[in-house]
Amino acid sequence: MVKLRLSVGDSKMSLPGFVQIDPLSQENPGNPADLSRHAEEGEALEIVAADVLDFYPGEFRHRLLGHWVSRLSRGGVILVGTREIVEVCRHVMLGEANSFGQLVFGSGGQRRQSAGTLPELKSMLSLMGTTLVRSYVKDFMSYVEAVRD
Repeated sequence: MVKLRLSVGDSKMSLPGFVQIDPLSQENPGNPADLSRHAEEGEALEIVAADVLDFYPGEFRHRLLGHWVSRLSRGGVILVGTREIVEVCRHVMLGEANSFGQLVFGSGGQRRQSAGTLPELKSMLSLMGTTLVRSYVKDFMSYVEAVRD
C-alpha cells in the first residue's frame, strides 16, 4: 500500500511531496468531504487541512474531521485549522478589527459557513482516537496537530 501525504484546500499553498486536493482548482480537483478517491482508510501518512472546516456547516464539521482521521494510518499526523471565533471577538472588542462578520465569514466568492474554537477542535480530535501533539492560535485561526492512535 502506497502511503500518501494529502493537502486539503487552497492549492496556492502547495506543499512539496503532498497530493493537493482543492475543489476550486482545475489542476488539483477533489472533494475535501470525500477523500476516498485519493486515499483508502488508513493509507495517509499526513493530512494538512489548514483552512477547510469553516467552509462547511457547523453540524458537518465533526463528520468531516472523522472522515479525514479515518484516512490516516496509525501514527499518521493531521494538522487542522479553523477560524478562531474567540480571537476574532477579542480583536473586534479591542478595536483592532473592524468587521466581525467579514472576519468570520469572509466576503465575496467562497464564504465560510461556520467557525470554531481551539477547545472545540482539540475535543473533537481527542474523541476520534488521536493524541494531541500541539495546538496554537495565529492570525484569527486555531490549529491543532494530532497523531492517530
